[in-house]
Amino acid sequence: PCLGLVLVAGMCAFLPSGARAQNVWHYSVAEGGGKEFPRKLVLLPPEVGVYELSAGGTIEKVPEWGREAAGHIEREIREFVVGRRDLELVPMVTLSEDDNDLVDRHFAAYTVVATTAHAILQNADPAWAHKRNRFDYTIGPGLRFLKEKTGADAAILAVAEDLVSSGGRKAMVVLGALLGIGLPTGRAYLVLGVVKLDSGDIVWLHSDFSVTQDLKDGAAVEGMITDILRAYERRETAK
Repeated sequence: PCLGLVLVAGMCAFLPSGARAQNVWHYSVAEGGGKEFPRKLVLLPPEVGVYELSAGGTIEKVPEWGREAAGHIEREIREFVVGRRDLELVPMVTLSEDDNDLVDRHFAAYTVVATTAHAILQNADPAWAHKRNRFDYTIGPGLRFLKEKTGADAAILAVAEDLVSSGGRKAMVVLGALLGIGLPTGRAYLVLGVVKLDSGDIVWLHSDFSVTQDLKDGAAVEGMITDILRAYERRETAK
């Protein structure tokens, strides 16, 4: 299950001002010029949480909006992969309750690892230079069973959260601007990654942070996913 404001609350506070999109490859893929990128992929259902920010600053999760946004994200990823000759989208199989629980736990681990990796990659502190220069993040080999069950080499994982300002909140922002008071508004955060099933290595990670996009808007999601996957297409020059 989604980690409830891990991204929009925790990460928005943790990320530096002006955080930008980040595209990064596992060092083994980068050093090989993209040749080691897995071909057979299975798409796991995206984990998406959409929240409304009220005029008074209260944050409330809206499940219907989350399902709508997840549908947009899954559709755009699926259409991209299916349309490529160098990739194969492997159908997901029906899993047991225990297997689904294992997938959920690794998805939660991916959320923490991926968002932490994004923050570190944005950080200029020399202490993290080794991680910026040699990306080697992993969530462990616990999803190896999916390779055996599906025949896929890797899984596509998408995690997103969106904080949407209510009408009242938008009015407060406008009023605050007139009075010279800055009030926080909505923002969206999307992390798309490819994880090798045998090792758990994150072979590709792209994170996008926006204060303008609305994940409930299909056209906005299409543009966001298109920009992200264009970065994937540059894997041949990853080194």
